[in-house]
Amino acid sequence: MGFVQGNAPAHNTRAANGAGILVHLLGAKQGGAIDALSKMSGSNQSQSSSLLVKLTPIILGMLGKQKRTAGASNSDLSSILARAVGQANQRASNPSLIT
Repeated sequence: MGFVQGNAPAHNTRAANGAGILVHLLGAKQGGAIDALSKMSGSNQSQSSSLLVKLTPIILGMLGKQKRTAGASNSDLSSILARAVGQANQRASNPSLIT
């Protein structure tokens, strides 16, 4: 929560480096992820890239917390992500589901 409020701990600056995390996770596929986010959100690529860089550490932090508190395995995290993507795709195809 501190990161969201702008109070990221100084000793954990690598974890807050969204651009570096994205390069590590997506590599050459980063452009495709930005394109997909742009299409889904209706924003331009610059806005989508900036959003992705900012949200990546937050999302990974939330997933890490979920894994620690629930004792989830890596396959459980895959299921969580798959459900989230499925829900996002469903909302994108049916805007009336967005609350």
